[in-house]
Amino acid sequence: MKNGLGLSTLVPEAFKLADQIAREGIEREAKLGSKVSCAKGCAACCRWLVCVSIPEALYIHERLRGCESRRRDDIFQRFRRIKETLEENGLAEALARDLTRGHGDVTLDHRLHVLSRRYHALQLPCPFLEQEACSVYPWRPIKCRQYYVTSPADWCVDPFGKNVRRVSLAHSVGELLATIAADLLGEPWRMIALPLVLDWASKHDHLARLQWPRQQLLARLSEKE
Repeated sequence: MKNGLGLSTLVPEAFKLADQIAREGIEREAKLGSKVSCAKGCAACCRWLVCVSIPEALYIHERLRGCESRRRDDIFQRFRRIKETLEENGLAEALARDLTRGHGDVTLDHRLHVLSRRYHALQLPCPFLEQEACSVYPWRPIKCRQYYVTSPADWCVDPFGKNVRRVSLAHSVGELLATIAADLLGEPWRMIALPLVLDWASKHDHLARLQWPRQQLLARLSEKE
């Protein structure tokens, strides 16, 4: 389609929206006397399960393919190692299967909680983590952009045992993107586990070629704000 845009082009605009909503949440906390405890060098949450929407998965795949070859190969190798560990622990199949929500499905939150606990127990570092810092910080997933806590930072090492206090946000932009993708594709609402993004994107490369009129696509994000 001439002058059309693909799903991945939604992501940079979604980043801006996610950052804006996060700033507003942090400002609200500050007015209540709470201070964000997240800081560079604290990477406890980089061993948690992160899920991304279809547009984000396509975007991440595009960005990685554009990386310098040696850097790309290093990151791809980390993805492969994590996937192998997930397969060895019987988690890869469940992650690929159970992050879809059909009509009337009210069990996704429970499934995600169970999967998150199993994933956290493996203590797998994010494939983008280098020297305890995010190596793709400018284009890190929306889930990461919108995660801030006001409880002590060391509580995040044990998120299921401690009462970690998250900054309350007006919207989860990652979930908004997932909803937009489901509407446009006419498919069930879906998220993809970050460690499985490369395999998923390779198997669904036809989605990267789909296009919609520019105004129609960008309007979908603005109407969800």
